[in-house]
Amino acid sequence: MAQTPREWEASGLAQGNAEEYGERQNPNRFLPLWQKGFPGPHQLEAHRDTAWRTMKPLAMAPVTQALPLACLLLLLLGSAPGADAQAVQGFQLHQPQKEVSVMAGETLTLICTVTGGGPLGPVKWLKGWGSGSETIYDQKGSSSRVTRAVNESNTDFTILIRDVRPEDAGTYYCVKFRKTASDDVELYQRGEGTEVVVVVVQDEDEDKEEEEEHGSCNLHAGKWRSPCEDTRWSVERVQEGFAEPHQLEAHQAAPWRTMKPLAMAPVTQALPLACLLLLLLGSAPGADAQAGQGFELHQPQKISVMPGETLTLSCTVTEGGPLGPVKWLKIWGSGNETIYDQKDPSSRGMRAVNDSSTDFTILIKDVHPKDAGTYYCVKFRKTATGDELYRRGNGTVVLVQARPSNPTLTRPKYRVQPGKKASFTCKTWGFFPSDINVKWYKDKTLIQPQLPNVTPGPSKFTYNMSSTVTVTLQKDDIRSELTCQVLHTTLTAPLTRSYHLRQILRVPPSKVVVQPLGPVGLNETVSFTCYVQGFYPGSVTVTWLENGKEIKTASTPRPIETPEGLFELRSTVVVQAVPEKNISVFTCRAVHEGQDPLSSSATLWVDASGQQGCSSGGAHLLSSPGLWLCMLLDKAILGLVLFFLFKRWQA
Repeated sequence: MAQTPREWEASGLAQGNAEEYGERQNPNRFLPLWQKGFPGPHQLEAHRDTAWRTMKPLAMAPVTQALPLACLLLLLLGSAPGADAQAVQGFQLHQPQKEVSVMAGETLTLICTVTGGGPLGPVKWLKGWGSGSETIYDQKGSSSRVTRAVNESNTDFTILIRDVRPEDAGTYYCVKFRKTASDDVELYQRGEGTEVVVVVVQDEDEDKEEEEEHGSCNLHAGKWRSPCEDTRWSVERVQEGFAEPHQLEAHQAAPWRTMKPLAMAPVTQALPLACLLLLLLGSAPGADAQAGQGFELHQPQKISVMPGETLTLSCTVTEGGPLGPVKWLKIWGSGNETIYDQKDPSSRGMRAVNDSSTDFTILIKDVHPKDAGTYYCVKFRKTATGDELYRRGNGTVVLVQARPSNPTLTRPKYRVQPGKKASFTCKTWGFFPSDINVKWYKDKTLIQPQLPNVTPGPSKFTYNMSSTVTVTLQKDDIRSELTCQVLHTTLTAPLTRSYHLRQILRVPPSKVVVQPLGPVGLNETVSFTCYVQGFYPGSVTVTWLENGKEIKTASTPRPIETPEGLFELRSTVVVQAVPEKNISVFTCRAVHEGQDPLSSSATLWVDASGQQGCSSGGAHLLSSPGLWLCMLLDKAILGLVLFFLFKRWQA
């Protein structure tokens, strides 16, 4: 007995009308109805009180009696063993999104995954194709708006475009390039392209004005995106799947689900036999396994995300799988947790591409530390008793962690002299988890600091750390270096910050010396020299005083650095030996780094007697060349006499 349209709804056909996107575009979705007992020829008339009251009947012209044989041949060829084995092996590039709609200001997710086996060369995202194409993402650098969803993956090249603008509308291509012998790159393989529609939200008044001017099909961002387009799309797909003649009628202002049903004319009596053969072959043991031989599921292996950010878990599948939902599970086994379920809108995961039947990427907002774990993208198959596991990914390990900032070093405000202690503090912040290690080195020698102080940071789930070390400075620390080294689980190499101790060390002059002079002759020119030795840094001020009054005739060159890294300086003042300067005191005063001055003095003795000669005991002769010559002759004569006497004594 033939079923009425109301019985269609009870038998699940109306429910099939709300299946996934990929199932809706299959015109053969009406076959299960025929397989359940509809004889041909038959005619269908919609009931106004049913879910199909907005649909008109489907009309099909008579089909030749060869239809059963054609159906049988198509089914046998499509399910023949080895059909999937002829698929291309090696490198594959999957760009599953045919069309994506995104609101202006939101984040656009463009999915692209590749398999192993490809040649060396980068993967890029291009907007448009041909001479006018624009590079949106390049592994060597891209716009700050465009980022990788999985930075460390060599198979997942999904990108995120933040703050979408109307000019971002267009067709995007994921492209694999191959390096050539000349170190250039050439095209190797590209995806089929993803058409991006940017929807601009307008005020109600503006929408009404546009609707009056253009009708119910509004133009947004340079592309028609309206119920009219959805209806036209549905009509085109039905035209591709049904033989002529046929009649199609759709409501212009309604979505595709309100399309009036296709009215079918009587079909030849051979149709029931064809449908029966299809039913028997389709339900034969192993048919579902053969249909899913080409099914593939891809998900990345590892992702690192910071607390508070949005986690993107990528999962793409190919066509050809059995009917059934795709879910995301955290952990595998008895303790797993469902993160995303197509039937449960309250699940924490959100679809990145809602209308896709191949892209099941999800977003988890405001990530917490407890979100760390392994996530599995799982395909289920519908059975008579419920959903059963069909295929699952290898799992994506999610690490919720934050890298510590580059460390900073703080030191005392003032310089420290040798023998004194100085404290240094190393700080870093914004890291997670809280376990962190700090090491201090003086040159290459490990020194023991105080225990590090770890405190909660200003942002959620991050931490700050400070570590202090105290060092007793020495004079030879001028060439020493103090280093803070930070180690954390997020780092492949320690973060370091070094400090040269000479920047905090001050070595005062070891001594200030003015060489004394004996009595000098009247009107002679006398030089007093001051030596300032062993100081650091090299800034020192030298002042000469005569009897306590500053004089300006001194000559002070720049300090000279010694091999030890210290400095020394020599300053000279020239004086005329006049009677008025007799017994004058000349003082050299050195001031280093604003510290207390160091000084040394010498007295000028002027001989005003004017006497000269070898035997003269006058003070003037002591400073004359003649005196020194007489003294040398006396010594020579005395030496000869002593030598003569020594020889005679030996004889």
